[in-house]
Amino acid sequence: MTTQEVKRKLTAILSADVKGYSRLMGEDELGTIYTLNAYKEIMRNLIQQHHGRVVDAPGDNLLAEFASVVDAVQCAVEIQKELKIRNADLPENRMMEFRIGINLGDVVEDGEQILGDGVNIAARMESLAEGGGICISGTAYDQIEGKLGLSYEHLGEQTVKNIAKPVMVYRILVDPGTLASTDIKDQRIQFCTTSDGVKIAYCTSGKGYLLVKAANWLSHMVSPITRHWNRDLSKDHLFVLYDGRGTGLSDWALKDFSFESWGHDLEVVVDSAGLDRFALLGMSAGLRNWAQFPKG
Repeated sequence: MTTQEVKRKLTAILSADVKGYSRLMGEDELGTIYTLNAYKEIMRNLIQQHHGRVVDAPGDNLLAEFASVVDAVQCAVEIQKELKIRNADLPENRMMEFRIGINLGDVVEDGEQILGDGVNIAARMESLAEGGGICISGTAYDQIEGKLGLSYEHLGEQTVKNIAKPVMVYRILVDPGTLASTDIKDQRIQFCTTSDGVKIAYCTSGKGYLLVKAANWLSHMVSPITRHWNRDLSKDHLFVLYDGRGTGLSDWALKDFSFESWGHDLEVVVDSAGLDRFALLGMSAGLRNWAQFPKG
């Protein structure tokens, strides 16, 4: 392929492989091949249904491309849900879990193949995912933010093999068990941006009197540590909980980590949520935010 013949395009890349494939093959080669072929057929059908194309599928790997990141992510979620159902019928040591990575990037077309860093980054996202999980790059996340009814865990910038610059990574919370308790009423996770460009994650849940919890050093909205806050306080309140800068789902790459900036984060969350008068709950570092917040 000469320089003049090089064709490039921007595409959404899905890369998948099987967790523990060597062990599965070592224990039962024929059974593993049978399950692998059956699962790959499920994946091919779902990829086609979501307007994607399987580029290659050697061994336990599968590479696909989509014109839309939304389609790629929706497809990945459906794949993991369907394979989880199929795995439920297998003994635990024979379950076959795929790891999936998604990236939006520039690729080189070589016939039916796609090559380049865009593909490599998708493969690195896959390697960061857990079995049955999905990790996506920052470029992919930027395209789906606010468009899908999904929750995400911000894993920050990750240095990955053979990629010159660190890559921003997000984990899609596919399993309801990784989210806050399912009996939380009307939970909605959203993002707002401060004047110094920091993205702050916050969620609202429940109905009733307004109650805002000021962030502290252990903030993480989707952690089991804070699950009870949402569950219990949203029963009788419209409860607002947020992750302060440098914690949880909010931005971790910071220049300003002062108490003053944390106080400003609280103001931005309140404004973004459209709140006027409300009760403010603070503890630990959150007490400092409470003390400096302007009282109406």
